[in-house]
Amino acid sequence: MSEWQFVQETNESILLKIAVKPNSRKQELVIEPKENFLFIRLLSPPDKGKANKELLKLLSNFFNISLSNFQITAGHTSRNKVVKVSNVTKEAIRDKLLEEIKNKG
Repeated sequence: MSEWQFVQETNESILLKIAVKPNSRKQELVIEPKENFLFIRLLSPPDKGKANKELLKLLSNFFNISLSNFQITAGHTSRNKVVKVSNVTKEAIRDKLLEEIKNKG
């Protein structure tokens, strides 16, 4: 499989480039391997950090990684965000995303 541009590895963490759509009818993670962003629909409005909190909780549940390992590093008030994930490997992230693609397909 070609390299996913939305998953980047640093010395200490993984960075996920995420595009969010707040105020959606349903909460959903959309994986398009050829895209530059991981697309996520959120139920919460972009008001007082509600959508950001929902995003981090969704990612924590999806990857089964402690919420404390997730941090928004860029895009706090934007629909395009960068989320830092600590204490995880790029392979673990990729494996979970591939599993999700397989389950939806």
